[in-house]
Amino acid sequence: MSDGPTQKKPQEAVVPKRGVETHLEKWERRQQAPPAERPSAAEQRTTAVPVASPAQTAALPASLEKSPLLQHIENILEENLLPLYKELSAQQRKQFRVEGERTARSIEQLLRKAAVALLEVIRLIRRWLRLLRGANVFFIEQESKIKAERILALKKK
Repeated sequence: MSDGPTQKKPQEAVVPKRGVETHLEKWERRQQAPPAERPSAAEQRTTAVPVASPAQTAALPASLEKSPLLQHIENILEENLLPLYKELSAQQRKQFRVEGERTARSIEQLLRKAAVALLEVIRLIRRWLRLLRGANVFFIEQESKIKAERILALKKK
């Protein structure tokens, strides 16, 4: 028995390490492989994902390297979107991915400011999620608010 309503604890977000692929990147890599070279479901579970060495990541141009904050923002943005992302055509996927990276960079710039406007972050995420074909308006509203709150929690840390 509890005296009042129970409060949910905010989920601890995991900051990805450099060289670790996101869910979307793994899925795209598997889809691009010819059918004969695609691993079976059992092989996918047992195969380890290669991690880039520090020398390999140091060789990347500065424009391709992402800050930990930017990686974290991108991970938050891509959560729960894989089923909808799979339904997009190749051209729509590319557009969605490019726009997502642009949105993440805009949000990162907003977070670096002294005062962050929640509505501005929600607006950016909502505009990006509208690129998903077949996404319900209510889903877009709900996801944009949830993602914005989780991103703004990064600012408080």
